[in-house]
Amino acid sequence: MTIGPSPLWLQYRLEAIGLNPISNIVDVTNFVMAELAQPTHAFDADLLKGETIYVRRARAGERVRALNEEEYTLDEQALVIADAGGRRRLQV
Repeated sequence: MTIGPSPLWLQYRLEAIGLNPISNIVDVTNFVMAELAQPTHAFDADLLKGETIYVRRARAGERVRALNEEEYTLDEQALVIADAGGRRRLQV
């Protein structure tokens, strides 16, 4: 699969509901999430350490860099999706 810009119709649809287009992969997961009201995530298997994805509560003060390149400080109420190496992938 090639990562690149989404088709314009998808970019426009996401913008209409207040989401910023990022890439075809991220945008399709956001589109499905918006349509079904269920979070959807995609992972690049080549970048994951180990074969397990963990969902856990964040540690107080834990920081995560989001797809928009912003860095956020988490509290214990946030969920984190991480690989076996503990690398955080996404705040939910």
